[in-house]
Amino acid sequence: MDKITIIHISDIHYEFNEPENQGLIINSFFKDLETQIDETNKENTYCIISGDLVNKGNSEKTYNDFYDNFILKLIKRIPIQNIFCTPGNHDLNRNEIEKNQKEHDDIFNKDFTETEFNNFLKEENNIIHKKFKFYNNFYNNKLQSSNFNLNGFSEVIVPEITLYLLNCSLLSYGGLNEMDDRGRLRIETSGLNEWINDNQGRTKILVMHHPIEYLTSHAKRELNSMLKNGIDIFISGHIHDQDLTHSYISDNGGIVKLGSPQLFSNKRDLNGYSILTFINKKMDSISYREWIPRQRKFMKGQNFSGTEDGKWSFKRNEITTDDFVTMKLRSNFNKAMK
Repeated sequence: MDKITIIHISDIHYEFNEPENQGLIINSFFKDLETQIDETNKENTYCIISGDLVNKGNSEKTYNDFYDNFILKLIKRIPIQNIFCTPGNHDLNRNEIEKNQKEHDDIFNKDFTETEFNNFLKEENNIIHKKFKFYNNFYNNKLQSSNFNLNGFSEVIVPEITLYLLNCSLLSYGGLNEMDDRGRLRIETSGLNEWINDNQGRTKILVMHHPIEYLTSHAKRELNSMLKNGIDIFISGHIHDQDLTHSYISDNGGIVKLGSPQLFSNKRDLNGYSILTFINKKMDSISYREWIPRQRKFMKGQNFSGTEDGKWSFKRNEITTDDFVTMKLRSNFNKAMK
């Protein structure tokens, strides 16, 4: 049996790492992870972090601390070349926006066409690049990926499965002055379209931080069209709901949409992560792990999956030998009953 495991983490919000709060959750996460992954299958174990690696991406030190206290622990269990990230709204440098407020406001409010925005992102040293400088340096210097591009980039897991890590926080204010990003974020689409066209026949997994409703109406229409015509699995983070109103799993029309809870906001909150399993290159199941404050550990994520075992299994489309035999017997029975 050919098995691939993808650990999906989002919204770590790494900052102070206090032993009684964030440190407690992070240490418990790594203890739990040891029980969930197969040490003998490390080369087929991957990790996706879908944004908000840190709480405030305002300094090089923040990312160095995150690398030392999180990534270095992660690579003991998952090879560094198998770890992929995309930025969230917390990963940008808000100080850079404050220093260049008018320039950022002008770009945020400008009525770009899709092509104009794509071309603008190619310009060097604009405010978008400046505010992601520390994240950009972290990825280039600490993670082993020659494909990295701040706007979005692809990675091949195995020949049959490919990822695209899309930056949907390009225009985000990162919460500065309580600016609401919902419905106002744009994405770079030229690279995304190339990825879809170049990977026909492969299982295509799109990863971005925000749920789709945070995009502009035009970007939302474009992405929905891609989801219906080329993207198989859509993974996002940025879910901070504590009232369980958010649907974490959707499997409709051949498109699997998976939301990840925050790994950390506070030890009293609904924190968790998920584990995607592929069998013979096909999506088989997703298991959620949930932080249980009273037990002070991660357990089955019933609140996320809606199932008793914290696991959601997907229907397999391929016909097995057993399926064929069953179908043949049913066909013969129906003929005999006529």
